[in-house]
Amino acid sequence: TPSRSEIRSIEHVDDEVELLAQIGYKQELNRNYSTIQVFGIAFSIMGLLPSIASTMATGYEAGPVGLVWGWI
Repeated sequence: TPSRSEIRSIEHVDDEVELLAQIGYKQELNRNYSTIQVFGIAFSIMGLLPSIASTMATGYEAGPVGLVWGWI
């Protein structure tokens, strides 16, 4: 049997699907992410800030253009 949190999340999703249908849209976003997928997304987002910080020395030496191209 599903837990209360699973039932609440299913009801929440159903409400949003119904709202989208009322305004003429079909739900296209997949909301069935596993724990490892959520971790991967979070890890990717968190990795953005250290990558920018690691190129700051280039910005001091080469200026703004070197900072942008060094990060890309």
